[in-house]
Amino acid sequence: MSLKCICQICTCGRHHCPHKQSSELFEKIHGPCNLSEYGQKYKWTDGKPRETLRPAPKALTSDAPMECSTINRLDFKPHEVKVPPPKQKSSYAKPDGKIEKDSEYRLKYTGDIVPPPKAIRPPNTKAVDESPFNARSTQQTDFPNWGNPKPNRYNEQRVYSPPKEKFQGKSTVQADYISRGRMSPTQSMKPAPVVLSSSEPFQSYSNYKADFHVHPIPPKHIQEREVYQPSKDGFKGTSTFTADFKAHYGTMPPQSLKPAPTSLKSNEPFNAKTVQSSDFQPWETQARQKRPPTKYNPPIEKFQAKSCFADDFKHYGPVSPSKSLKPPQKPVASDKPFEGTTIKSVDFKSWPLDARAKPIRHEKDYQPPTQTFNGTSTMQLSFKGAYGPPANSAKPEQQASQGSGKLDGKSVYRDSFTPKHNDPCPTTFFKPDNMDSTSRYLYSHQDKTGHKFFAPLSEITKAALQTATGQA
Repeated sequence: MSLKCICQICTCGRHHCPHKQSSELFEKIHGPCNLSEYGQKYKWTDGKPRETLRPAPKALTSDAPMECSTINRLDFKPHEVKVPPPKQKSSYAKPDGKIEKDSEYRLKYTGDIVPPPKAIRPPNTKAVDESPFNARSTQQTDFPNWGNPKPNRYNEQRVYSPPKEKFQGKSTVQADYISRGRMSPTQSMKPAPVVLSSSEPFQSYSNYKADFHVHPIPPKHIQEREVYQPSKDGFKGTSTFTADFKAHYGTMPPQSLKPAPTSLKSNEPFNAKTVQSSDFQPWETQARQKRPPTKYNPPIEKFQAKSCFADDFKHYGPVSPSKSLKPPQKPVASDKPFEGTTIKSVDFKSWPLDARAKPIRHEKDYQPPTQTFNGTSTMQLSFKGAYGPPANSAKPEQQASQGSGKLDGKSVYRDSFTPKHNDPCPTTFFKPDNMDSTSRYLYSHQDKTGHKFFAPLSEITKAALQTATGQA
């Protein structure tokens, strides 16, 4: 008898077994878990979901007639809109009396010229120090010379000695990589340029002359020109806007609710006092004390125009330049005559170059034409412009096809494709430990990895009939 798992029986792809890890190694070594009592006390039961308290969706129906009244129609009633009265223009009233152009500021605050204040800062005087100038700096006093001898140099003095051999003038590359002379060029495999000529005459026959024949051209269709005909009716001078949308004359603008501007007048005299003039009164200020000027006392001794530098640092005359430690250059002279040859003139000699090969050209003598020049080209003589009428359109006219009979409403899809019944997934009728009446499989056992196996009813019934016949 073949057993199948839920993963194998499912045909919709939404049912599968809860896969678990194998616990064989844990059972062999440690045995069952004795710390947890959840698996023994709380066993799984087939709990059905509780019924929902939500009412079933039903359409609300009533036998009463439908009322066309709404909240907007009942609460918001139209009111009469009246045109507001027009606004009356106020007339200008000229004030009585003359205008006083003098202000309180001009009467009380007069312009005064204030002199600039005198400076309190004393005049700038230079302080002259009569003590002699000390020419020693802080470094000379703090870091004196201890008279240590100069250290001897350990590097040897190299004396230039000219080479005894003749200067070759060759570098490392020239000495290592010797020239092997001029390499002969590779032989060209290109064939010689020979002009291909034929003894047969030239054939002027072509496919164009054979296939395309000259057809007669019909005369050009001349379209008649339309003649302007003036209108018999006169010009009205009205547009579509002025004819359709007429102005509504006679309506008055809305009346303004703004009160009329009235001027406030008073018979009492003008009070020139302000808060500043009454609260802040001028106070008497004391005159500023003047400082008596100091008299200038000239010095008794005469002014010495010499500076400290001229007194302390004396001039000892011109300083002689330092002697050079470079050895004197002696001229290198020789009794041999001067050789005017160089390495380039000795090694690189001029090679004779062959003359460049001239291209093969066939010179043709110019022969002037015997006929006179017409000034026309071959295209102008052969192809003359002619009018060709446009081709007639082979496109059928767009007309709606109308039938005499009624529309059947049938299509090829409705005749050919009939609806088919889709069988439900067999795992939808399964239960964990029992079999439903509509299921075709019977529960057998569960694996350690979590797979649930079922046996088909057809094989179980066959086995039961075989056992019943054997006992009989």
